[in-house]
Amino acid sequence: MIIYQNLAYCRWLFVWSFLFILDIIKFSPLISLVIIFILEITSKKNYMTFDKRYGILLSELYLIIAIYIKSNRLYLIENICIFIVYCGLVYSMGTNVIKLHNNQLKIDDQLHSNESYWNYLGRIWYSFLII
Repeated sequence: MIIYQNLAYCRWLFVWSFLFILDIIKFSPLISLVIIFILEITSKKNYMTFDKRYGILLSELYLIIAIYIKSNRLYLIENICIFIVYCGLVYSMGTNVIKLHNNQLKIDDQLHSNESYWNYLGRIWYSFLII
């Protein structure tokens, strides 16, 4: 069984971000994070609690600021290459980026529509790192 939350691009961006901040990876996901943040802030997700929606937005914003403080270089080519590899990975799992983010993740969010940001955070990172 595929846990679609584990395929979410933002999950991989957070890992990439921490690896960049720790100087393990030399190019930043800044431009990808900014694009995801803009998409997230403009999306209408009325099936999420206020706490969860703004927790997600604030965590992304804090990460953007931390990375920007470290380096404001955008690494556009590297981000495009990583996104293409990500799309291939998602496709190899039997879905695509649009279906994943518009359908499969939405279903998961609707199933957990009453959870707080902290419950969400624990659930997704536990399944991502442990399972």
